[in-house]
Amino acid sequence: MAFKWSAENCLNLITNYRQYPCIWDPKNIKYKCRESKSDAWDAVVLAVGCQSVEEAKRKIRNLIAQFYRERKKLRDMKKSGAGAHFHSKWFAYDALLFLRDKNKVRPCKEGGAENMDDPTYSSPESDVEDLSQMANSDQSEIEETQEL
Repeated sequence: MAFKWSAENCLNLITNYRQYPCIWDPKNIKYKCRESKSDAWDAVVLAVGCQSVEEAKRKIRNLIAQFYRERKKLRDMKKSGAGAHFHSKWFAYDALLFLRDKNKVRPCKEGGAENMDDPTYSSPESDVEDLSQMANSDQSEIEETQEL
């Protein structure tokens, strides 16, 4: 018999899911550790009382997808000006707000990456143009010295 996912059981799943950031937070040090994730999922399933880890994962994926659809509604309403006082009527929206910054873009910290907003940044195309101008000026200097 399949587990009955009532609103109370879904909120219980979300609460237990939140307690284990190694499952959902890519910034967590144990996020890539399979053993930690497996242990965390086992604990979540035990606390919730559902049949299997796969069932719990499927349900949380569906809940998160609905959460992001609700967030999109909020963004769209803010663009139109109507979303100043938006509050979702969906039961799990507030419980999943801890995920709102999970996929936020972080600034690049790589040494080889250039910052195009930097005023001292020069594109590779401009570097090529500078080199060709230098070569042309060197060639003209050589020609002038040969004429003398």
